[in-house]
Amino acid sequence: MNPKTDVINASIALVLSVLLWFLIPSQVMESPMASGMGPEYFPYTMTIALGIFSLILLIKSSFLWLKKLREGENLRPTALFLNLRRFLFMLVNFFLYYLLMGIIGFELSTFLFLVIGAFFLGARKWWQIALFASILDLSVTYSFRWVLGVVLP
Repeated sequence: MNPKTDVINASIALVLSVLLWFLIPSQVMESPMASGMGPEYFPYTMTIALGIFSLILLIKSSFLWLKKLREGENLRPTALFLNLRRFLFMLVNFFLYYLLMGIIGFELSTFLFLVIGAFFLGARKWWQIALFASILDLSVTYSFRWVLGVVLP
C-alpha cells in the first residue's frame, strides 16, 4: 500500500478509537456487580486494540513515507476512496443486514451478508463461499448463544 494512504487510514482509525472510548459509557449500561468484568469490558478492549494497532500503523507508515520522500520518490496524490464503489456496496450490504436481522433472524441474515459480501469482493467459487459463510455463521452463533449466553435476534 501507499504509505500516505496508510497514514490517513491510521489517523482516521485512531480518531475513531478515541471517539469510541468516550461513547462507550453512554452506550453500555454499567454492571451492578462491583467486581469482575462488566458489559463494558469487551467494547473497551476492542477500542484499546483499535487504538494501539492504528498507532503502530501510523508510526510505521510515517517513517516509511518520510524515507520515500528523502529518497526523492515522487508520491502521487492518493485517492482516498479508490474503491468507493466497494465501500458503498458493503455499507448498503451492512445496512440491509441490520434491517433483515430483525425480520429473518440472525443466522440467515448473517449467512446472506457473508455470501453477498464475499461474492462482491471477488470470490467466485460458490461452494467455497457457502462453506465459508456456513462455518463462520455457525461458529459465531454457537459462540454467542451457547458459550457466552447472549440472546441473538
